[in-house]
Amino acid sequence: MIPLRILKTAFKLAFRNFGRRRFRTALTLLGVAVGIATIVALVSVAYGAKEQAVSFLSETTDFMITSKAAGEMQAELPERLVKQIKLYAEVDAAGPVLSQMVFINGEFAWALGITSDTYEIIYIPLKEGKAFKEGDKGKIVVGSNLADQLKLKVGESVRISASSDEPGKVFVVTGILEPTGSIVDIGCYMDLKELQEIVHKRGKISMIMVKLRDPRLGESFKEKVEKRYGDLDVVEPEQISENVGKVLDMLNSVLLAIGSISLLIGGLGIMNTTMVSVLERIREIGIMKAIGAKRSHVLTIFLTEAMITSFVGGILGAIGGVILAKIASEIIPKMIGFPTPYKVFPALIFGPIALSVLLGMIAGFYPSWKGANVRPIEAIRYE
Repeated sequence: MIPLRILKTAFKLAFRNFGRRRFRTALTLLGVAVGIATIVALVSVAYGAKEQAVSFLSETTDFMITSKAAGEMQAELPERLVKQIKLYAEVDAAGPVLSQMVFINGEFAWALGITSDTYEIIYIPLKEGKAFKEGDKGKIVVGSNLADQLKLKVGESVRISASSDEPGKVFVVTGILEPTGSIVDIGCYMDLKELQEIVHKRGKISMIMVKLRDPRLGESFKEKVEKRYGDLDVVEPEQISENVGKVLDMLNSVLLAIGSISLLIGGLGIMNTTMVSVLERIREIGIMKAIGAKRSHVLTIFLTEAMITSFVGGILGAIGGVILAKIASEIIPKMIGFPTPYKVFPALIFGPIALSVLLGMIAGFYPSWKGANVRPIEAIRYE
């Protein structure tokens, strides 16, 4: 057990040393802070994206029916299937969705062809303008991020085409939706028949949105549909969340690896700083040992410096990481039109700080141990 007086002395000497070598200390702190900030910012954005991935769908729909042989973006389901799904006793409402990538004024964008039934299920309040109505020819409603990205206003005309070399069709923006913080913000919504015509997918849809009369009937409904239609996949929003989560977890691992490299560089900076500090204070170590200081006391003094450096660097990095995540969440949507939420939680702040302190202790141990084992006579004679 290290005596309290030794710990007090260690802290006093550490802060005295920081004051004497401010520039070197600042660079060491910066190295640690950059690594921690990178980890906090990347993980914060990744977790935010994971949380928002299906939050909108979870609030609006109970099930999504898609084709097992195709993804949600492919139009592989026959539109007539919607009428058959509506016949199930468990179903309160069902609406078709055609999800396709298109060109809006020459820019790559996402379009949803829907009906009034679909809009009632996935209802989103309007920020301005008029709501979607089935049969509104030549009219679209756009998400908030898409409107900002393309600088669209209610009443303006846009040209939508399936590819950049097709003439497409002119539409009028009749409404702009309230921001939801999800993928819905980057889409435009139009009459299903019109989108089918533009992308040459008449009679085809990508998925069916289903709202049940009672959520407790979910298992019964899913079993009936999958038993009758072997080529259909009845998916709950939670399942989508799990799949998205797996992909984001893989991405998270890559991002953490990148952040860890930055943090490792910061650790090497602490090791280098501690080693230089030991070499510069060899005579001081000799004097301390000559007047009765033990190896453990000298080791404590230098480890305390490394711990304080890594702790302060960790705090600065955590604060910087949150700021970076916030900046990213505001800038990225403006650049690519895709919402980038971020999430901050206690473990994301305190975990990296604890990791920083641990790394600082590990990085500073060898130089501290070398200093603690210097013989007093050699230390006093050291030049």
